[in-house]
Amino acid sequence: MTNAPKLSIYSDRAWLFDAAPEAIEPLFADAPRRVIPACTRLPFGSTHVVARIEEGLFATYAGFQGEFRLLTGLFGPGSILGGIKALTHAGRRMPLSLRALSDTTVRVIDAVRFREALQADKTLEKDVLSYFLVMHERQIDGLLVMEYLPLADRLAMLIETLYFAMGEEPSETPVELPLSLNACDLADMLRAERASVSRVLSRWGRAGIFRREGRALYFASARLREQNASGVAFP
Repeated sequence: MTNAPKLSIYSDRAWLFDAAPEAIEPLFADAPRRVIPACTRLPFGSTHVVARIEEGLFATYAGFQGEFRLLTGLFGPGSILGGIKALTHAGRRMPLSLRALSDTTVRVIDAVRFREALQADKTLEKDVLSYFLVMHERQIDGLLVMEYLPLADRLAMLIETLYFAMGEEPSETPVELPLSLNACDLADMLRAERASVSRVLSRWGRAGIFRREGRALYFASARLREQNASGVAFP
């Protein structure tokens, strides 16, 4: 697959927000710490706060009429959630939902305080805006994944990214996905039908790179791209 076309256009990791510049940490130092239990869903689009993730993983979804089935971002430790919205859509309600994919610890400040802090420190503002630009490109790549890749490729890319986000090394043998997710959840993240995702998982199971144990899902994340349907390479 060395000559395969590469999907990633803008970034090296679709969806995933990395840690923000360390210089922003003092802004959250005295903010209250909250632990959001896994599987909690929150109406993110109607909130006007900015959060720094300390542990765990959040996912944001876009949707309409109460149905949120389009993954727009993954926020791991050190990342900033709500910062882009606070700077570019201040006070607006947006069709976004938030879900904790694991028990997630955050520190939260008001969006107004976040904006004022950046306005008062131009060096910090430049660093944070540069960070958001790179992360926004990852969101764009995530939307391109949804639009152009076959389901098996989208699912493989998502699973690899989830393991990476949780600090898990790629594995040649199935390792438990350390998140509170099932096949239906994966389908929702990819705007796909559950039956279609189940068929891909069944094919992976026959290939020895996936299995279930109770509610837990196990993937051989280093081998998922062997099953690519399209031959498209991705990071």
